[in-house]
Parts: sequence; C-alpha cells; structure tokens
Amino acid sequence: MKKNLSLKNILILSLIFLFVLSIGSSFATEDLNTTGDNNLIDDNAMADTLSDEKEISYQKPLMSDENSNSNNGSDEEKVISSNNSKSESFLIIRPNESSITVLGGNFQDLQDAIDYASDNYTIYLICNMLGEGKPIIVNKSVVIEGNGHTLDANYSSRIFCILSDNVVLKNLELIHGYQRAYDSYKLRPYDSKNFDNAPALTQEFFDYSVPPLNSTDDIEYGWGPAIKWLGNNGTLIDSAILNNKIDYANDIGEGKAVSWLGTGGRIINTFMVSNEYHHFFVPWGIVGYQQKSEGKVLDTSPHGVYYGNIEGNVYFLDVALNVLPNLDVKNVTSYYGEGKKISFNLNHGNASFVNESLELSILSKKYNYTFNVFSDENGNFEFNLPKNLSVGSYNLIVGFNDGKNNISSNTTVKINKATVSVSAPDFKAQYYSGAKYTLKLINAKTKKPISGMKVNLNVYNGEKVKTYTVKTNNKGIATFDKFTLPSVIYDAGKHKVTISVDKSYDLSKKEFTVQISKAKTDIKLSKTSFKYKKSDNLKISIKNQIKKTAISGLKLKVKVYTGKKYKTYTLKTDKNGMVKINTKILSKGSHKIQITSEDKRYLVSKTTSIKVA
Repeated sequence: MKKNLSLKNILILSLIFLFVLSIGSSFATEDLNTTGDNNLIDDNAMADTLSDEKEISYQKPLMSDENSNSNNGSDEEKVISSNNSKSESFLIIRPNESSITVLGGNFQDLQDAIDYASDNYTIYLICNMLGEGKPIIVNKSVVIEGNGHTLDANYSSRIFCILSDNVVLKNLELIHGYQRAYDSYKLRPYDSKNFDNAPALTQEFFDYSVPPLNSTDDIEYGWGPAIKWLGNNGTLIDSAILNNKIDYANDIGEGKAVSWLGTGGRIINTFMVSNEYHHFFVPWGIVGYQQKSEGKVLDTSPHGVYYGNIEGNVYFLDVALNVLPNLDVKNVTSYYGEGKKISFNLNHGNASFVNESLELSILSKKYNYTFNVFSDENGNFEFNLPKNLSVGSYNLIVGFNDGKNNISSNTTVKINKATVSVSAPDFKAQYYSGAKYTLKLINAKTKKPISGMKVNLNVYNGEKVKTYTVKTNNKGIATFDKFTLPSVIYDAGKHKVTISVDKSYDLSKKEFTVQISKAKTDIKLSKTSFKYKKSDNLKISIKNQIKKTAISGLKLKVKVYTGKKYKTYTLKTDKNGMVKINTKILSKGSHKIQITSEDKRYLVSKTTSIKVA
C-alpha cells in the first residue's frame, strides 16, 4: 500500500529534485578493476608503497564532495520514501540505468534499496551510514558503490551478510562490526564490552537454538563481524575493514574478521586493519575468564598478492578465495640427462596463486620421486626433471591442496635416448709407440661435451676382440692411453674399432678403423772387429726407436755370411733387448751380417759386416 505524501514530504521531494539537477556529474557502473577519484585506495600507489614494508597501517584519504548519481533530470528517474521509520530518507530510482542512489544515513536505508533493487542493479551511497542492531542482508546480485563512505555498525551487529551470488562491495569503509561465535556445545560467549569475571559455567550459558557454526542459516552468529559472505563469485574491491570485533567461546579456534564461505571470491585493493578477537573461556563449573587473542582476518586461505600478516594487519592487492584454480600440465618429452625445465601456471581468472606449494610426483614401477615446488610472484611454477631419469615413460602427478580445494593433474613424462655425436681423428701409429687414441663425445642437441660417460672401446684383432673401458673427462674426451700396447693390439695392420656406451644413449657413429704400422727399431752392434779363434761374442741390441727402450723377447733372424754361404741364427732378445753370437768359429776375413725380425709387429732390418783377423 502506498503512503499519502504530506505537504512536508512534497517540499522535501522538491528540494531533492533541485539537489539532483544541480549536480553536473553522474556515476556510472565501473569495471571492477577501475578506480575513480573517490576510491579509498589507489592500488598502484599502494603496491609500490607496501612492497618493502613489514607493518601494514591504514589512513583514510580525503573524499570528494561529488558523491551523488544524477542523470540530469531524466524522465525515468523517480524518488520514493525509505521505509526507515527513524529518519526522513529517500531512494532515487533509475530503472533505465539499473541504479539506485541512497539518500539516507542508516543501515535500514541501504537495506530498503537492496530490497527494492533487482539483480544487476548498482546501489550508490552519498553519505556515511550507522547501524541499528541488524546486519545488512544482501540477497540480490547487486553492486554496492560506497564512494568512499563509512558503514559503522557501532558494535551492535555485523555489517553485511551476503547471501546472493555475484555481489560486489566497492569503495567502502566498514567499521565497528560485532559478532559472537558459539562453540560446538552452543556455549554463549560474553560480550567483551561488559565482561568482568564471569560466573561458573551452568546450563544458562547455552543456547541450543543456534544453528551450526558457519552454516548457511547462521546469519546472526558465527564468524565475520564485518562480513559474512555466503554467496558465490563475490568481489570486495577498493575498501577497508577496520576495528571490527568478535567474541568467541572455548573450542572454536581463532576469530575471523571476515567469514568468506562462498566459492570464487575475490578481494582487490583492500585493507583489513586493527580488528579484534576476544576468546571467552569458561571451564565447566569454574569461574571463567576472557582474553584478547590472535585471530585471522579471513577464515579461508587467500591466493594471490597481499602484504602483511593474515593473522594481523594486511593489505590485499589481488587475491582469490575458495577457488578451484586452473591447473594445466602438458605431457613432457625429454631425453636422458637433459634435466628439462618444466613450467606451468596456477591461476583463477586474473588472480594468480602466488607463493603457493604444489606436490609433484614422478612415478614408474621402479621409480618414485616426490617433491614440493613453489610458485613465483606471477603464479608460475618451474622445476627441472631429474637428470638421472632412465629412458622410458613415467606418470607425472601434480597436486594442489589448500585445505578446502584439492585438485591434481596426471600427465606423462617420456624420456628418450640422448643422441651423442662421436668424433675421432684419423689414427695412424706405430705399434708399441705409446700413442693415445681419443674420442670426443658431444650431446647432439645441446652441443655440449658429455663428461663422466663410460665408453667401451672394442678392438678387433682378426676374430678376437679386446675391450677397453674409460670415462670421458670434463671436455667429453675419452682417452685410451694403452691403445698400441700388446695387451690391446696384437699385431700391425688395419683394425676395426667399435664403441658402446650406456643404453640410454644413441651414438651417431659406432665403428672406426685404425692403422697400426710396425714399430721402428734402432739396431746396435757391440763391435765389428774380432780375433781369429778367440772366443768372443757379437752382441746385437734392439731398441724401440720412439720410446728408446730395449725390446725384450723379440725373435730375430741373423744371417752370418762367409763368402756366398751363410749360417742363419734364430735368437730371442733378453731383458736388455740383446742377442749374442760367438765369433770363435768364424774364419778369417770379412763377414756380412743381415738382421731381420721374425715378429711382424716390429720393423728390424740391418745389413752390416764384421772382420775376423
């Protein structure tokens, strides 16, 4: 039923229209990320200011007088009286703009605007507001634009209870909200304002009609003296939550200034400072007591960028609440020994999950590797696959758990064989020369040398194979320093050489050919003149020409000529590389001496003569 307007009311309406027409600027529904001249907080400046600060403090800035919404006298505008019996106040309704401007200064005036509004309306405030013992119930999907004004509950109730989805509270200062939280036994906490040595606990302290803590029916009780947010996808932006207080009893943990139970919440550019938490504790049958205790500004974990202490004073630059983040991890292909860096992002809309922890597991039948990784300031995670992952497929499980949300991503890591480029110089050396055979191994993808790799060198001597194993140095070079020794190479000539490495690698080249020539020697005779019929020895010494060492055990063929006839001696060098021939049997005259090797690995060839007189 409409109320008849009195003369007084008609005069007031006329004054209101004149006031509206005198305003040259109008409010417009703003994007959530846009801050106007009347914003409580400049988020860009605040982020710069707080980046290095440990203590968070808040000071309300000066507000502009341009705090009304006007459409310059549109015919669609209408003014109605508020239902608030305690004040003469009005609502300016603009259906075409889906907006309402509240001209009153009490919580009930804002409640009337919410009750009148439809979903997607914007409600503008033009002055500060006082509470009257009841919270403001938001049961529409509306934007409440505070224009920097203060809502003061005067410690008589909580300030807001948000029931609907997609509600936006913007540019508000919420102060002096009060709330009681019953424990699991429905014990009533004392009001901290009047508390002074409570009596012993009796049944009169209990109220069994109270709904369970944090239930959706719990509008009057529970956490959140400033706000109890039950709707989903809500946003609190450009605001301040200050000097609110909660009394709570016995076993229900720490107090919370804002209780945010709806999913998909977001807080942007907002302070929560100087809120109080009082713990009322009454042992059964014993005089009770109350203490000021620690609390948290929120009863959920914020994800994003904020400064300060969640258990004290805090500034939220941009955080998400009660959200299931986007976690998208792609399949990974790497190669053995690469230690590939994997990166991905954990986010929800525009709010990144900063300094969060994920549990990452790499699993196979024979391998179980689990570790924690942490995000950077942009919500990016990076980690390197272990270099010792052998060739094969693995499950990669990435899990996130913040106490309320638990998600995981299950993908595959495939480790392929690493390709190794093998290079070796053309190798030609004398037998037993001590020449070293070298191979260089380089990662074909990174072009970097592979150090510490075991290389098996298989040397073929006809059908026989000799295997020699060494490790590459820090330059990727494998050096086979015994290569020309008898323990590896049996004779001179061309030899096939193959290499093999760990099965985790593919080799670009596996077979080579080496050329081993006969070892050159130095041949020395002890003397060339001997006395006839006297027992004396012709001593022939053989040394390796390169190494200058005596060659022991070398079979020699020595021909001693007398005229055209000769006698052949087959001898083996002793440990000094020497053989001896007695000259007593030789006739007088000159004797040609021819020395050759019976061993094909050595080049021994000398023709000389001795004289017997």
